[in-house]
Amino acid sequence: MILVPLAIFAIVLVVLYLRWQPQETFFTSKEVCPKCHHAVQAGYLICPVCLLPLRHVCTSCGRPIEGNWTVCPFCGRSVELGEQPRELNSYKPSEL
Repeated sequence: MILVPLAIFAIVLVVLYLRWQPQETFFTSKEVCPKCHHAVQAGYLICPVCLLPLRHVCTSCGRPIEGNWTVCPFCGRSVELGEQPRELNSYKPSEL
């Protein structure tokens, strides 16, 4: 007797969760390191596993910069690019 209301309540909870869950979560907002294929978060500058540079960084202020910028918009210094970061691969959790 009590199992039917509990089952209905559980189904309602699942439907509500699926309806109002965040569109981007920790598990869906990741990219993959092109060298070791370890999942990395979108803002990482280097891969924590293989230490591959993933983003350009201003040598003066240390903030992330785009690869085609000639000056850092944060500190105004000329950009001196060191080792080129590799292109990150995006994946969907269902692909793992």
